[in-house]
Amino acid sequence: MTDPIANNSDDLLDSLLGDFLDESDELLAQLNDNLLQLDQWVRSLDHRHDQTCDADLLNEMFRAAHTLKGLSAMLGLTDINTLTHKIENVFDAARNQQLTVNVDVVDLVFLGVDQLTALVGLLKDPEAPPVDCDGVLTGIRQLLSSANAERPAASQASAESLIDEVLASETLASQAVAPSESTSPDPLDGVQDEDEIVERYLSIFIDETEAALDELSDTLLAFEGAGGPTELKQLLVISHKIKGSAASIGLNRAAKLAHLMEDLLQHLVETDGSLSREATDALLGCTDAFHHFVVQLRAGGPRIDRFADAARKLLASDSPSIQTYVGEVHFEPDLPAAGLKALLIREKLARLGNVCSCHPSTETLENIDRLDSFHFRVASSEPLERIFEQTRVAGVHNVTVQPAAEPSPTPPAASTPTQPTPAEASPSEQQASEDTTANDHQPDEPTTPQAQPVPPAHPTPSDGPNQSSKPPAAESLGRPTETVRVDIERLDDLMNLAGQLVINKAQFSRIGERLKATVSDRQLLPSLNHAFGELDKISATLGADADNRQFQGQFQQVHEQVRRIHADLEAVQREVQSLGHARSAVKDLLETIHQFDRVSNAVQQAVMDTRMVPIGPLFTRFNRVVRDIARENGKDIRLVIQGEKTELDKRMIDELSDPLIHLVRNSADHGIELPDVRERSGKPRQGTVTLDACHRGNSILIRITDDGRGLDSDRILRKCLDKGILTEADAEKMTARQIHQMIWVPGMSTAEKITGVSGRGMGMDIVKSKIEGLNGVVDIETVPGRGTTMTIKLPVTLAILPSLMVDIAGDVFAMPMEAVTEIVSVDDSCLSTVHGRQMAAVRGRVVSLVRLSDVLTFHDPNRCPVGSRTQQTTLVIVGEPGQEVGLAVDRVIGEEDIVIKSIAENYKNIPGIAGASILGDGRVSLILDVVSLIEMIAKAAPATC
Repeated sequence: MTDPIANNSDDLLDSLLGDFLDESDELLAQLNDNLLQLDQWVRSLDHRHDQTCDADLLNEMFRAAHTLKGLSAMLGLTDINTLTHKIENVFDAARNQQLTVNVDVVDLVFLGVDQLTALVGLLKDPEAPPVDCDGVLTGIRQLLSSANAERPAASQASAESLIDEVLASETLASQAVAPSESTSPDPLDGVQDEDEIVERYLSIFIDETEAALDELSDTLLAFEGAGGPTELKQLLVISHKIKGSAASIGLNRAAKLAHLMEDLLQHLVETDGSLSREATDALLGCTDAFHHFVVQLRAGGPRIDRFADAARKLLASDSPSIQTYVGEVHFEPDLPAAGLKALLIREKLARLGNVCSCHPSTETLENIDRLDSFHFRVASSEPLERIFEQTRVAGVHNVTVQPAAEPSPTPPAASTPTQPTPAEASPSEQQASEDTTANDHQPDEPTTPQAQPVPPAHPTPSDGPNQSSKPPAAESLGRPTETVRVDIERLDDLMNLAGQLVINKAQFSRIGERLKATVSDRQLLPSLNHAFGELDKISATLGADADNRQFQGQFQQVHEQVRRIHADLEAVQREVQSLGHARSAVKDLLETIHQFDRVSNAVQQAVMDTRMVPIGPLFTRFNRVVRDIARENGKDIRLVIQGEKTELDKRMIDELSDPLIHLVRNSADHGIELPDVRERSGKPRQGTVTLDACHRGNSILIRITDDGRGLDSDRILRKCLDKGILTEADAEKMTARQIHQMIWVPGMSTAEKITGVSGRGMGMDIVKSKIEGLNGVVDIETVPGRGTTMTIKLPVTLAILPSLMVDIAGDVFAMPMEAVTEIVSVDDSCLSTVHGRQMAAVRGRVVSLVRLSDVLTFHDPNRCPVGSRTQQTTLVIVGEPGQEVGLAVDRVIGEEDIVIKSIAENYKNIPGIAGASILGDGRVSLILDVVSLIEMIAKAAPATC
């Protein structure tokens, strides 16, 4: 019998792992982009060290690394957590000015991020090669140690307290404020949301939080009073997910409440406790507050929350009994580094609970050298004595700690900081120092907590809904777009169903046309009426001659025949009249088919749009690629990205990554010259590689352009001759364009030396095969000394293809519309033979005429050759300018959207055939691979007439 609780937990972890992979990809991409900015800044210093790095940039990198560290810790991903912790240390030391950022530091962090990317890749593909991070970890440790900035990995509680510092500013008001009517302090006092929140991320937060809240509520109700460690951990994971989502977009108040929920649940997990009814009610109250908040966000109104009341009830719940304490620490007069000692106390308090506030603020303490007193407020389930113990460090003269009860006046402002200096050691190092000197410098201090009145760290607002203290205009948000996260395989299934709709649409259309043709004859009823009239005339004539006894018998016989014919025709008349009703029904059917056609097209387009994603994130990856190549080869290269908002099918984006990497690397490594060489050629020392994407009809064009040396035709020919790819006779006949196309041949490379990027004789042929596997084409244009442009042309999606349908010897074939240049009909007088190959004169140019039977083998001996019975030949011109051929067809049927079905999966790969499709009449139509056909034609023996 399976354990449903265990299964739920496994499903939750699987879901979280998927979320982690999505978020880690975004975080690593952000780190790479930020590092590129940092690298540019470092190189712009010109060996001067008197400039300060952008603090916002360092903070952004620290946040990204810290978030990745927290997520990996929650899932138990030790290797990722360890490496991210070290990278986070580097950013922290840099922003605290303990570490000078230079080229070596940036390179080391780049290497660390590469290793992180590889570790995340192992989660996606466990069979990938293992990742050895020892060298990077050793390098970072040595770097931090030399700067006296190394910090050991923090415990989970300490890590959570640090992220809480990032989430909220814990600034204490410096002037007295009128006491509040509330009888308990506001645990969220001083915590404010960020002013600007990206709408796209807000939509994701709303969707994820709604799902998490539903799961949280269901779990609380299902296991009330009976939940064990598994259920508590499940609740803890959900709370952490809510906190992470809120913190990542700047909703700090929501993140703070979720953090308090985590504190309660974490305590129960660590003490093997269980949820009491009061704690369950408090957590459900938090979910209600979150639901109310999410409804406000979805409506696009001001961000009004009920978090303060929910937090008070949470802290007051009995399991555990969390008490808020206020304290005041007085230091010895003129104590050096008193600010760091206060920071150390704050760190120790954070390990016991939630530090609601401190004064001076955490950010200020790092830069204060002289300090008289330090005030704090902490919510913890620990007893008063335990709180008091955490304040006992060297240099403390007197401490008072007591439970927070009635609000009191604000504490006096601390003495003005003097001689501010950058923090020289982390809190953990400072603690180690204190532990070694406590006996020598321990002052006289009380052995028991003092029950002296201590003012609260914050004024408490009145009960009721709380609103972040910002101008209303800043809080007014537009209604966010609603989103939902969907597995890509579900979209694949939906696309297949949409493709089936296309097939059904064609079938309905064909049935409708057949019915229309069946009931379309509107002359039957008038003809019948005319026949009735003639019969009536015959009957009248026979009646007039009925007295002629000589012919009376014959007249009677004819009269009976006329009467029988009249009766038979009446039956036919009834059938014809019913056909009239059928004609009306067919008309309605055709109208319904027309509506179905529009709906199926709309469904098809909607599914395609759902799968479309911007190509920009793919392009931005190559900033790092170009940067590394430039560093390795001593080049100066700038990557220009254009058309990054152009959208492409998600599956196609995934498949394009490797081909684009090859092309960008070749442009940077093989195309761009060294700065001195460029300068001697009259070019700027800095080379440029441009990535551009745009829509062109139903296709996407991607161009990789460089302003480098261009391709050397003579060198390509020499390589082809040396490798036996071409003969001397073939080489003499080739144009420059044909020579350039030889770089796509397997084994071809013109690199002068082998590097990690090029020169090994592989790559470009793989690029071409990959792109052709996406039903695309790749072309190259180059100007010696000016540069090279690689152009990739792809369909927007792989699933449904606009195609031209043609009839060739009784079979229907399809070819992609993007490959069709024009359709012409030529007289036999315009046909000629050149070098044994049939040619056609089309609009002033000569095009090779090809019959499909020349390149494909048909096993039907009764097939008739195309165009043998007429004086004219219909040609479909396909291919690119300079590589055009005219495919002879019997009849052009028209354009249709067809659903591509793989032949290789169901049968085997056939050269010249890209796939198959099912027609409306149930027949199978083969889809021609135009690029492959042109290559086959070029290799085929000359056709004979």
